[in-house]
Amino acid sequence: MKAALLAFVCLVLAVAPALAALTPADLDKVGIDLPVNARLPLGVRFVTSTGMPTTLGQAFGGKPGLMVIADFTCKTLCGTAIAMAADAADKSGLTPGKDFNFVVVGFDPRDRASDAAAMKAAHIDEGAVRKDAVFLSGSAEAEAAVTKAIGFSYTYDKADDVFAHPTAAFAIAPDGRVAQVLTSMNITGDKVRLALVGASRNRLGTIGDHIRLLCYGLDPASGVYNGSVLRWLRIGGFGIVLLLILGIGGMTIARRESRGDAG
Repeated sequence: MKAALLAFVCLVLAVAPALAALTPADLDKVGIDLPVNARLPLGVRFVTSTGMPTTLGQAFGGKPGLMVIADFTCKTLCGTAIAMAADAADKSGLTPGKDFNFVVVGFDPRDRASDAAAMKAAHIDEGAVRKDAVFLSGSAEAEAAVTKAIGFSYTYDKADDVFAHPTAAFAIAPDGRVAQVLTSMNITGDKVRLALVGASRNRLGTIGDHIRLLCYGLDPASGVYNGSVLRWLRIGGFGIVLLLILGIGGMTIARRESRGDAG
């Protein structure tokens, strides 16, 4: 499933003229091509921004998660993308650390825990999200396992030591399944809330949230309902037909009885 996220590469290019040295062929490799049934490798080991070893699964803590992939020494848009996602998470009405976890995974294996800590301090405001946010750095193999799992592709400009890469936030289910990709340009608290409610498999959210999820189940790009919504629509349609049949049958019986009484 090709996610239309190359626009964010253009944003990176706009604020980093040095990337103009990359060829169109290089940039064509950049984007997010989310595999069908994409799932994160939760057992992969990382190090937190405080230097503590952990796994990706432990970072999510068995809860739904909002994940951002970033370069911790990026001087262009990574910090902004993290800040926007954190702000949206803060405005979601859900509680970080309790309802969901906010996780940022570095994709440059040269970055260290200190780089992750500096990025966190610089781009997440004081508050609940910052308190519970987990920033992870790791080996090239660990980071490649995550980026491959979600189809996150980037390219490196060795001459200027910069990356061209997409920016997005991923709603992650407790079992590591990628439930939704949220583009950084239009991420909001409302969208994060619904994405995490959907990823939680009914563990989070109000009745109103779940009704809205059914409404938002129509993909405006393709005009096709997703499988879950389609099942509910079919059930609902069957119910309506059944009620009509019962109603018509009831009226028919009533009319016959009325005619019998009149006779």
